[in-house]
Amino acid sequence: MIWLEGRIGTRRIQTTLGTKNYDAAVLAKNRIERALAEGATSEEWPRLRGLIPKTVFSNLASIVGYTERPQIRPHTWADLSAAFIAEAERRIALGKLRDSTWTRYQHTLSVYRVSFNSSSFGTGAIEPSRGGQLQGLACRADQTEKPQP
Repeated sequence: MIWLEGRIGTRRIQTTLGTKNYDAAVLAKNRIERALAEGATSEEWPRLRGLIPKTVFSNLASIVGYTERPQIRPHTWADLSAAFIAEAERRIALGKLRDSTWTRYQHTLSVYRVSFNSSSFGTGAIEPSRGGQLQGLACRADQTEKPQP
């Protein structure tokens, strides 16, 4: 087994990395150094969880106060379209959206549904960049509504 030895502040670290492979140990060491340097908000902590033994991970994470964030289910097209439909129905009930506009919006939603199911978008979760594109397109559609005289 290859061991990790060193100091973090005044604290001495001497622990196994859970591997006999030198290259894997160097990779783990570099990620550990980066995670400890960046602190509890480092993006390396989730990657380290599966890379080093659990007890080692817990000990290192406690040094900087890292705690696991709860897994948040990513947004799907069904989530976004349901929220949009609910908002549109609310605006119709308040008299702030005409039925003719809603009909155009429904057509736009059907186009997005087809686009989302194509290979360019995939069928899984919507990435933040994709969500921003969809939101921007929806905002432009919202701006096409003519003001009431």
